Amino acid sequence: DAPVQQARLFLARPGQITGMVADEETRKPIANVRVMARRPWPKGGQFLGNATAFGTAAVTAADGTFVIPNLPSGEYVVDISRQRNVQDRLLTKFTDEDLQTVDQDFEHTVWPGGHGEDMAVPVILGSGGSTDVGVLRVRKVPYYRLHVRMPPSTCAPDATMQVYEQVPGSMLTISQTASCKQDFLVTGFSPGQYQLLLAVNTRDAATRE
Repeated sequence: DAPVQQARLFLARPGQITGMVADEETRKPIANVRVMARRPWPKGGQFLGNATAFGTAAVTAADGTFVIPNLPSGEYVVDISRQRNVQDRLLTKFTDEDLQTVDQDFEHTVWPGGHGEDMAVPVILGSGGSTDVGVLRVRKVPYYRLHVRMPPSTCAPDATMQVYEQVPGSMLTISQTASCKQDFLVTGFSPGQYQLLLAVNTRDAATRE
């Protein structure tokens, strides 16, 4: 109803966030740890950011230091979570030993703060600036596995499923092509509350289970 006649553009220089990751017990730096810069969600309570889509990820060097470049100005936290790739979490071939295995991986922590998202205090990054978040001390904790057994009557033997992990505020795709006819393991669960969603792939959404 009221079209704008002028559009004003401005240039801004990207900035960077730096820091170092060290072992909580030994205080020694840790190499090859994936870290991610995330921005506060406008509605509050959570942080946005995806290492692939937004290009905000970095990996620590041999001395534990990292640089996350090309960031627009704004508020950020640095996120360290499980290092195992999402694509590797579903195991269709496993042994009895695999059923009993408890994995060890880095505890999910958000910095500055060093705990969950509710305890994080974002840092402010100015245009073209560099902000150091200091030493991020991390530790490894147990991650458990779910053994999923599908009833034979659930879907056709040649059907596939999409597998999702849902926690409050987000849903993560674990697999797009899990088989309906065999058991599988899903790795990477720290203690907490989850929903595991299994959707049978069909062309007709009305018949999807």
